[in-house]
Amino acid sequence: MGLRRGALGAGMLLAALAGCGIQTNQSAAPSGPAADSASATAADPQVAKLVPAELKAKGKVVIATDPTYAPMIFKDDAGAIVGLDAEIAQAVVGKMGLKVEWVNVPFDGIIAGVKAKKFDVSWAAFSVTKERMKEVDFVSYLKAGTQILVKADNPKGIKSEQDLCGKTVSAQKGTTQAIQILPDLSKQCAAKGQAAIKQLILPQQDNVNQAVAVGRADAELADGALVAYQAKQLPDQFATMDALIDPVLVGAAVPRDAGTLRDAVKAGLDAIVADGSYGKILAKWNLTPSAVDKPQINPEDAG
Repeated sequence: MGLRRGALGAGMLLAALAGCGIQTNQSAAPSGPAADSASATAADPQVAKLVPAELKAKGKVVIATDPTYAPMIFKDDAGAIVGLDAEIAQAVVGKMGLKVEWVNVPFDGIIAGVKAKKFDVSWAAFSVTKERMKEVDFVSYLKAGTQILVKADNPKGIKSEQDLCGKTVSAQKGTTQAIQILPDLSKQCAAKGQAAIKQLILPQQDNVNQAVAVGRADAELADGALVAYQAKQLPDQFATMDALIDPVLVGAAVPRDAGTLRDAVKAGLDAIVADGSYGKILAKWNLTPSAVDKPQINPEDAG
């Protein structure tokens, strides 16, 4: 898998945030499958003692996300925010003894909002990068990498990144697939004397998927979880390649000056790993191979 990764600077991110429409998508009371995980997670005193006093007073954690990235984070038919990220977030916040309030934010504005403390934390399939760690703290909880999605009949015969030269390849705006991986692959094509990749960058992941479905793009690059989910849900429309490009860690974003909040997030993750609920959540979403042995704060091996 290769989850949402971007290299936008703080100024660009703040500009993006200023132009986005932020919506509170759910109340503090969770609903749907993620709520089941949360309600089954009893508060852990060792985690709760690390929660900053202001959050305890609020009784909730305000979490920013862009719920257009199934199976990591998306909306069900009732409009509830669900997915692997949603269930892990609910379980961790449950260990804190608090509730979750989800806030809908365009992906490329989330980091600036966390940095400015408009939100307490973000679970939004963020790959952990050194550039992002200059802006916020991260607590890693998953391994990820980029994969290729094509139409089910794979009319262009794409099997790996080497086959993308001269093809039209789509990715979501603000992700590292769009900002770094596609440009790098295109340069590699040129270095080999092959045609550059025609890069089709679109605002939302749903737009990217549709571009492949209708033949506007020959392929897309996105995180492996998303690609696997699309191919599983719509096998008559999509197929995924096994090639894994540029594997990285995925983490929750926390403001750098939020006291012990990042420690509470890590302790909550440690707790759900220890009690087995972490493994059950990954198994439910067919992502057991993406498990990490130990969550880390600002991991040294970030991309």
